[in-house]
Amino acid sequence: MRFKHVLFHGLWLNAPAALSVETRSVPSQDSPLFWLLSGLLVLAVFVIFLLLKHLRKTASSVSQPPAEITGFEDALEQSHRRYKSVLQTALDGFWMVDQYGTILETNQAYVTMSGFSKEEIVGLKISFFEVNESPEETRQRIQKIMQTGGDMFQSEHRRKDGSVWPVEVAVSYANVDGGMFFSFIRDIHDRRLHEELINMREVLNELVYQGELDDILRLALDKAEKLTNSQIGFFHFVDDDQINLSLQTWSTRTLKEMCFAEGAGLHYPVNEAGVWVDCIRERKPVLHNDYASLSHKKGLPEGHAPLLRELTVPIFRDDLIVAVIGVGNKQADYKEQDIETVTRLADIAFDFVERKRAEQSIEYMAYYDTLTGLPNRDLLADRLTQAIAQHERSSELLAVCYLDLDGFKPINDTYGHDIGDLLLKEFSRRIAEMMRNGDTIARIGGDEFVILLTSLNTPHESEEIVTRILKCANDHFEVGEHLLEVEASVGITIYPVDGSSAETLIRHADQAMYQAKQLDDANIQLYDPVEEQKMRARRDMLDQISDGIDNNEFELYFQPKVDLNNGCVIGLESLIRWNHPEKGFLTPYQFLHYLDSTPEEIKLGEWVMETAIKQLSAWQNLHKALSLSVNVSPDHILHEGFVDFVEALLQRHPDVNPANFELEILETSAIEDIDHMAEVMQACSQLGLRFSLDDFGTGYSSLTYFHHLPIDILKIDQNFVMNMMDNVSDLDIVEGVLKLSDTLKRPVVAEGVENIELALMLMYLGCHYAQGYAIAKPMPAAAFDDWQKQWQRSNFWQELRAEDLDDEHHFELKVAMFTHRRWARLLEEYVKDEPYSQKPILDHSRCQFSHWYHGIGKARYGSRPSYGFILPKHTQLHELGEKLVKLHDDNDRAQARDGLRELKLASEELNDMLILLVK
Repeated sequence: MRFKHVLFHGLWLNAPAALSVETRSVPSQDSPLFWLLSGLLVLAVFVIFLLLKHLRKTASSVSQPPAEITGFEDALEQSHRRYKSVLQTALDGFWMVDQYGTILETNQAYVTMSGFSKEEIVGLKISFFEVNESPEETRQRIQKIMQTGGDMFQSEHRRKDGSVWPVEVAVSYANVDGGMFFSFIRDIHDRRLHEELINMREVLNELVYQGELDDILRLALDKAEKLTNSQIGFFHFVDDDQINLSLQTWSTRTLKEMCFAEGAGLHYPVNEAGVWVDCIRERKPVLHNDYASLSHKKGLPEGHAPLLRELTVPIFRDDLIVAVIGVGNKQADYKEQDIETVTRLADIAFDFVERKRAEQSIEYMAYYDTLTGLPNRDLLADRLTQAIAQHERSSELLAVCYLDLDGFKPINDTYGHDIGDLLLKEFSRRIAEMMRNGDTIARIGGDEFVILLTSLNTPHESEEIVTRILKCANDHFEVGEHLLEVEASVGITIYPVDGSSAETLIRHADQAMYQAKQLDDANIQLYDPVEEQKMRARRDMLDQISDGIDNNEFELYFQPKVDLNNGCVIGLESLIRWNHPEKGFLTPYQFLHYLDSTPEEIKLGEWVMETAIKQLSAWQNLHKALSLSVNVSPDHILHEGFVDFVEALLQRHPDVNPANFELEILETSAIEDIDHMAEVMQACSQLGLRFSLDDFGTGYSSLTYFHHLPIDILKIDQNFVMNMMDNVSDLDIVEGVLKLSDTLKRPVVAEGVENIELALMLMYLGCHYAQGYAIAKPMPAAAFDDWQKQWQRSNFWQELRAEDLDDEHHFELKVAMFTHRRWARLLEEYVKDEPYSQKPILDHSRCQFSHWYHGIGKARYGSRPSYGFILPKHTQLHELGEKLVKLHDDNDRAQARDGLRELKLASEELNDMLILLVK
């Protein structure tokens, strides 16, 4: 409410009597009338003060003042004392301030609230106490009030102990004696707390249904920090045994600025915690305002903010402590008021935590199988219905696969239901780990499951995926002391080839599953209409492939292989592409699977070898040491007349060195007659050809192939290489293959080098030859020369060459340091507008360092105490990088460059944290 001209220049002498009311008759302090009467009261005191001053001046000018003047003066003096007494005993603070903002008078209420003595307050500027306004803003407010006559506003004032408290200020102005301001100052902490709690309830009401549990807890902690002026906030759940607890979350500010630790899920006993768990032992709120002097405090983990003060409040439910909420590092001492604030806030927040947990529990029971944790039939039906709706708008397919365990009933009968349940749980876990993003496996009862596969291009893909699943499922299961074995039968139906409803699709897949059970030679069966459609589609595609060869629709692309040590191109791999007249540009993945064990496979294979050797002949004069490889299927090699075809091919191109013509065999291909394969390959080797084993590590019998076949070169499967930063198992496989190849004296080519970090990792592991998109994508033959010139100018391998590879200890850590240094350098080059600079990745979650941290970094160093502090520092660096790039892009380039020093210091801190991992 605003007050205009509450005070005026004259007042009847009987006004003090009119305003002389006892405290119990004063209106509510929240009402405008209260503030009006308060202003009149101040005016009365001030006018009486002026009259006394005037009378005393008049009396001093005569030798003997008249009796009536003396009596009037006594009455004014009595009224003045009475009104001053009312001001001094008021519950609200009071200031009298001059036009310059200097405090001339205050009362006991403000002395009590602020902690300053009256002598310390009088003479200070009001800006000394004002927290939310600068001195200039306070001066402007004074000028405005002088014009309007009054104002009411909310702010915060500073206490002597450094703390702040919320206030509501009502100011009136009188243009007398040079101009005077009269302010009543009310502590509105309780009102503010009430408003904040109401607001928090409204937000929590939405979070219960729209957010996660952590969102509820973090909101409560952020609010607790704000209301208590703290800098740290934390929340722990306490187990029912009252002995163990887990750190659920930090506040937003704590996690971002104060404590570089990943706390969620951290579980430990109460007796290992610090003094803040006194609240659990004593079963009441506990505050420590002198943390340093406590005798029973425990050490804090490295990176934790030093504790000055802390307050911890237990949360009770049914006489058990279910959680504790704490705040810390307030600038001033914690008081009872802070305990009340945190307690009220914690109770409200935990009510919503319980609601969220109940909602999650109800949802889980409604949609998930209680034994395995997999989706149940209801959730499957919902997801299948949604998937159908999505696929109606695209050309992709989805597959419904009904799976039933063969031999489960005898196990259940022999070993009992408990062992049977454990087998189902382990089976479910194993299969769930193989699901792709977007796929679903559900248990719909007993030993029956349904798998929903989405985003398929052909029905063949569903069979490939199910085959891998069955191979994994058919392995032995260790259940208790028993080694158990089961198999599975699967029926598959494809939508929209089978354009049925969700429930009908499941029923059709079930029918196909029973057909699979009745067949002795297969455990996968497509629903009949789908199988017919599949065969028709395959016949049509084979006709198109044959016509495509005759019509010269196929083309070879070439992907270079390089030596990482010197950047030299050592060879290329031939990769087929199909310029389809209707479907456009097709990759091998889209058509090669149709060719398995068909005459068209031989026809296309011969075309590839003929075209490749012609290209090698064309390149022979320019690149004499260049080798060229082609992929050849085992069926093609085993085809009658293969050696004769190869010999004739070499005779037609006598200028080609046979040692430079390399045949790649997919290790994932099953070779039924390995002895015959070895004979054919030996015959080709005598002609001078070399053989490489492609996709090594993913197939049927690597060592068997090695032992029987004349393999000259190994190629590590690209999936292992691409995931080395994310998956320590893939890294171990790559390292194992390299050690094996070293023992067998075979060179190794790593496929799938998608970035420079993977190249560096391979060099540390001793792998010199590589290919992948980071080096070059497959290209037409005409583009190779231009690419090679550009490659010779690139600094890709020169960056690798600059790395010191002598010490191979902790090479995974050195790769992490390299990738961050490189990111920081790219950022610096971009900000400085250096030639050919490019904007680096700003999203920290997409950064290669993040892949390292969550992948091999976690596997190798996740148990180290300092590991948890690295991610927040990395996130902070990317936020700083974003800021500098934005300044640069907004043409504030000088400030952006100034910020590079801060980036450098933060990068050095991250580097030191990484080094600490190995100490």
